[in-house]
Amino acid sequence: MVAEAIPNIDIGKVYDRRYSDAEVHYESLGKLADFFGRNMPAHRHDQFLQVHVLVAGSVRVYLDDVLHVARAPLFFLTPPAVPHAFVLGPDSEGHVLTIQRRVISGLLAHDPLGTLESRLAEPFCVELDDSRSPQVHDSKILLSLIEAIGREFASAAMGRTSALLASTQMLLVMLSRYANETESRGRVRSENHALFQCSLSSKPIAFGRCGFGVRK
Repeated sequence: MVAEAIPNIDIGKVYDRRYSDAEVHYESLGKLADFFGRNMPAHRHDQFLQVHVLVAGSVRVYLDDVLHVARAPLFFLTPPAVPHAFVLGPDSEGHVLTIQRRVISGLLAHDPLGTLESRLAEPFCVELDDSRSPQVHDSKILLSLIEAIGREFASAAMGRTSALLASTQMLLVMLSRYANETESRGRVRSENHALFQCSLSSKPIAFGRCGFGVRK
């Protein structure tokens, strides 16, 4: 896969310029889908880790060259610079958290061996209601935490930044515990990287004509 052929999206500059320097950015999945579309062509975020949390619906998502097909509740994590593309179901709802790359090391600095950060260096997708997961009982906590981050991001309360970073730190720790859950139901390995040049449609087109609508 040729990285140069896949656009690098800085969400703070392309989508929400009010938060172009935000260390942590939150948005509802629905609002991002309204802007970018529900069939998102292959792209990457060189300086950001991104977490999509679905509370309803389904997704077909390529994380690098691996296809995951999953139903909510679920999350998929995309480390910095990892190409990804996805198609959301029409009823999909949820949250999207985008975290600056440089912030992650600071938030996980208390882990001297770097185990937590290393677990977040690979993309993965987990269905949160999978009874086979040893963390199944943590799913409600994780979902409540991402909702709390969304409320804090939108607030102007005293200590907002501190609360936002502390909540994000806890979320990252929880996500790292799921890192071994990469064998989610429906995962298949793709042998056709051409699908990744634009989208997950059955007729991929040249990337320059994908036109997912950057707002100026």
